[in-house]
Amino acid sequence: MSISTSGITNTTSSNTVQTDDSTSLSMTDFFELLCAELQNQSMLDPVSNSEFIGQMAQFSTLTKIEELTAANQMSYAVSLLGKSVTVSSTDETTGDTQTATGTVDNVAFSDNVAYIEIDGGYYLASDVIEVESSDTTETQSSDTTETQSSAG
Repeated sequence: MSISTSGITNTTSSNTVQTDDSTSLSMTDFFELLCAELQNQSMLDPVSNSEFIGQMAQFSTLTKIEELTAANQMSYAVSLLGKSVTVSSTDETTGDTQTATGTVDNVAFSDNVAYIEIDGGYYLASDVIEVESSDTTETQSSDTTETQSSAG
């Protein structure tokens, strides 16, 4: 499955948490919810300051974890440059699984998602199922040549 690269740029969005159901909650949304909670709290049972501080700390921690995960994914994708990889992706409309093998020529990022280029087609870096280092292949073949030369 090839992905169109038109409009892919290296952009990062900070303070946005992506959830499994494809909705996002930014820090601004969090503060709006916090203000609404303050405005609508019961006067007989107000929420304590420590609860608010705890909620802010949890959201901040979640945001930082998301940023760290994105940085990890970027490092992983860049580490694939020059290596022979196999990617496997499933077409969502037909359910067919497609595989492609080749050397990673380029890495692109869009909205903290890493894409790798193989033979002119872009694939999600997360779809990589096998990696073969070209350095290992060259080292193994040169070791074989040295062994054959010394034997003869």
